[in-house]
This record gives sequence, C-alpha cells and structure tokens, in this order.
Amino acid sequence: MFLAGAALASLHPLQGHPAVPQALWRARLALGAAEASARLEHRRESPGALRDAVHLLRPGDHPGPAGALFRQWTRAVRHPLG
Repeated sequence: MFLAGAALASLHPLQGHPAVPQALWRARLALGAAEASARLEHRRESPGALRDAVHLLRPGDHPGPAGALFRQWTRAVRHPLG
C-alpha cells in the first residue's frame, strides 16, 4: 500500500502540469477504466480490442458491448473535474 501511495503522490504534480496533454491523459485513463470494468464483467477484451471496437467502426455500425463500455468511459472523462 505504501508503494501505491508513493506512486500516486508522484503522479499528482504531473497531472496538472501544463506540459502534459490533458486530453491524452484522460483518454488513457478511460481506456484503463474500461479494461478494468470489462474484467469486472468477466469479459476478456484487451485494451487494443476495446479501442478498436470504437475507432474502427463505419458510420452507423454498433460498437458492440466492448465498444459501448469504452464509449461510456470516454464520455465520462471528456471534461476534467473541477
């Protein structure tokens, strides 16, 4: 637990630094959260499969359960909390 706390303490200053692209940071967090949510649902989608389920769609196609999960997390992290 100590190491996890130390890792979070070292990441906290970077999170608000202006040199860090915040949109990319939030997109990466959304992908990780979608992967963790898929595991909780006993699904075995990899981060690449989750990402591809959304980004390789043709207009009008349904993303399927994996893509829908990733889209929900993407919408959730679109704007920073403040």
